[in-house]
Amino acid sequence: MVLVFLMVNAYRELTPIVISGRTIPLKTIRKAVFIFCFALTLILISIFLILFNQGNESSFLKVLFEVTSAFGTVGLTTGIAPHLSTFAGLVIILIMFIGRVGPLTMMVSFGFRKTRAIPQYPEEDIAVG
Repeated sequence: MVLVFLMVNAYRELTPIVISGRTIPLKTIRKAVFIFCFALTLILISIFLILFNQGNESSFLKVLFEVTSAFGTVGLTTGIAPHLSTFAGLVIILIMFIGRVGPLTMMVSFGFRKTRAIPQYPEEDIAVG
């Protein structure tokens, strides 16, 4: 919902995101955007790796369903899992693990957070679009 409100506010050119009389902090918005982009990138890379590894054995839609189901850990399948190669099976297992643990948890556990001073620059309006 944060991403939906972010898009609506961007369209309306509103600065703060307000939901039910509460302002959503910028930190929360950044986390939501990061998780969405990370998950989408992970799913697309996994689909590419499986399709590249499997060749013409699997269709794009079946692999897409299998990967998104594994990431969401919902337990649904198209039935192609037993026919996947060892590498593709390991990719599915990794996607299941990351989906279960959570993308943000995975990134925080492997990342090192260093706090450093970020310089503040003056703002400038530029023409976009």
